[in-house]
Amino acid sequence: MHLHIPDFRERTLSFHPSAALAHAFAAIFDDATPGTVVATAPIPLLLLSEWKRRQGLSFPLVYLATDFIPHPVVAREEVDLYFVAHDEAQTHLVALGVPPERIRVTGIPVHPAFVRASTVRLKRLARRRKSDPLCLLVAGGGWGLVTGAEALIREFLSSPRFSSALDRRNGNPGPFLHVLVLGGKNPHIARKTVDRLTHPAIVWKVLPYLEPSQVAALLATVDGFLTKPGGISLAEALAVGVPMFLLPPFPGPEEENARFLTKADLARSGGGEHFLDWLRGISDPHVQKDVAGRQHAAISPHAAERVVRELRRFLGDEA
Repeated sequence: MHLHIPDFRERTLSFHPSAALAHAFAAIFDDATPGTVVATAPIPLLLLSEWKRRQGLSFPLVYLATDFIPHPVVAREEVDLYFVAHDEAQTHLVALGVPPERIRVTGIPVHPAFVRASTVRLKRLARRRKSDPLCLLVAGGGWGLVTGAEALIREFLSSPRFSSALDRRNGNPGPFLHVLVLGGKNPHIARKTVDRLTHPAIVWKVLPYLEPSQVAALLATVDGFLTKPGGISLAEALAVGVPMFLLPPFPGPEEENARFLTKADLARSGGGEHFLDWLRGISDPHVQKDVAGRQHAAISPHAAERVVRELRRFLGDEA
């Protein structure tokens, strides 16, 4: 197969699936036309769209966007219904030629544990003192700590402002930061990175792969979240209401996610100096409460229910 996914400045698509791939793809459905298919990523949607077009099929094809700004290539005639995160995403798709009646603004669905965790977090903030050491959660991705996190921490540790902040602690023996790292499926890779970042002012702990409910519980207790701007991770953090500092994105949807959240003042990004400013801000519980309020106002905590309701209405099943 030859598949070229263009960036956000392109609309052309080169798509030539091999005969073997086409056969394997069709076998997924056991030679039966599906009733309805919901795709949550661009490449599966492109495969489904092309298969639907070439075979002359008419099954309902739905795209559930898990990024805040959908990639332009998802604007396909074969797609019957779109679920998007917010009004700007709807405007974006309409500008690409998608009929507005095919678009529903629902938000990005997340595990219900993240919605419940927001209440736990607000109760914790009511008890937090400004003098308490900060605790951060770092999402390293499914395969370990990402390079962007290591580079950011190195720049932060080498900052003269960080050294001055330590000097002003007047000999406080406690750590400056507690950092929990989601090691994903390869925690030993994250541990190697952490070993290279040893510093007396930082206490590191690498965690193995965790279930969504466990990640939600952590987000409810930490002071900040360092993550790459993947749509689902961002939506989960917004649902909990935790301050975010974004690591360098991959080209494409992650760049657009980062642009949208930073423009809306829902997350911060930048280098070591920006990171230090962010840490100083979130050390104040009142700042954290303000961040949580803005984040909760920007998302739909019941996106999953809205998607199901709109899908049933579209399919004529509202019982």
